[in-house]
Formats: sequence, C-alpha cells, structure tokens
Amino acid sequence: LTAKTLATLPTRDLLRLAGAACAAWAATLALRELVGPLGATFFWLVLGAAAFIAADADAGAEAEATGVGGSDRRVRLAEAPVRLAPSLRPALAPMIGRWAKDYGRSDTLDAACDLWRINFVVRNAMNLVRGLELRVERGGGGEEAEEEQLIVLLPSVVKWFKIREHYSLDGSSETRNRRRDLRRGGARSSVRACPGGAVRITNAWDGSLTGSLVDELSLRGEELVVTSTLTICGQKVVFNTTYTRIEG
Repeated sequence: LTAKTLATLPTRDLLRLAGAACAAWAATLALRELVGPLGATFFWLVLGAAAFIAADADAGAEAEATGVGGSDRRVRLAEAPVRLAPSLRPALAPMIGRWAKDYGRSDTLDAACDLWRINFVVRNAMNLVRGLELRVERGGGGEEAEEEQLIVLLPSVVKWFKIREHYSLDGSSETRNRRRDLRRGGARSSVRACPGGAVRITNAWDGSLTGSLVDELSLRGEELVVTSTLTICGQKVVFNTTYTRIEG
C-alpha cells in the first residue's frame, strides 16, 4: 500500500489494516515460541504463496477479459455502439464509467459479513473495496461475439481481491458469476431496469449459506448510490454504498 492510498482511507479501515498486521505479527511470535524460527518462516511462506495464487488468479481473469495472450473479441464501450435492451438503455447508460467509493458516507459491511460468515481476511478485503466500474463489452466469441454484456468491477485496496462480473443485457437471460463471498458453487446473475430510473443487479446462489444479494443502483447527480440487500436463510441485512464519479 502507498502512503497516498492510505491517506484516502477512513480511520476505521486504517485500524482494520493495523489489526491485520498485528494479528500476523502475533502469529509469528507464537510460532517462534512453539516451533522456533523455522515454523514462523513457514507461516509467512504459506501466507505469501496464498497471496500470489490469488493475484495470479486475478491476473488471469483480467487477461481473459482483455484478450491478452489470445484473440481479443471484446470491444470496449468507446469502440462500438452499445445496444441495450430498450428498458435498460435510459437507466444504465448514464451509470457507465468509473466511480470512487465515499467511505465516509457508506455503511460498513460488518453486519453483512457476520450474516455471510466471512472470515477475517476476506472481510477486510471487502471493507476496503475502493470503487466501482461499470462498462459494456462484446461477448467472448462464437454466437456471443455480437452480444453486449454489462461488466461490473469492484477493485479493493487489497490487490488480490477484485470482483469481476458479467451480465446479459437482453433483459431476461441469466449469467453465471463467482459468488462474492468467494465460496464454491457460483451465482445466477441478472440485471433489470426498475421504476424511477434505477437498475437492479441480482445474484442468487444455492449450496452453502443459500441466499441472494440484490444491488439497486440509482443516480443522484454525480453520485451513484447502491442499496444492497443480502438475504441468507431468511435473514436480511441492508446496507448503502455511495460512489462519486471519477471517469465516464
């Protein structure tokens, strides 16, 4: 993390990072006492390997998205006209672009992570999501080459944690995305237009902690407000996130 990045974080998130560092140092001291310096070194090697694996997975996803190392079938919004379902066009078009999270006016994800049973590492990465990017790209190839998809990116200050999702823009089809809690099984995903110009993104999943996450996006001037409803086993948590436009 750079000093510039740290300066943009609210106090609660700086405390989270400090807590994570203290926890790792405490684990090191404990391992040194129990099994000696070699055990502590092994702990850091495992932790570093996990971070590299996560980073490589993220880089692979980005390479697949941009076509690096293969045929680039996707066309960015600026390079081709966007053909959205009629009901989605007026609502989604002004939201396309990059947005920075306003930590001071956004709810923490603590209650959602408690309901979701998120572990300490992923919880901190989720709370340190620094923005949102919405863009429209062409499909990956074959019969889908001419089909536009909504791409949702949620990058975190924690570099290995980056959510990348794709949604069909025909107004009726579902796609498959990775669960945002990073558990196995995948999610059924869709995007719809709502009354009043809002856009609703839905992810639902089965298996462990069956549930759904519904994000309702609405514009308020140059701000994008996302009201999220997490439902797991009949229990609900609602939280709001405010973003300011940085590019679009």
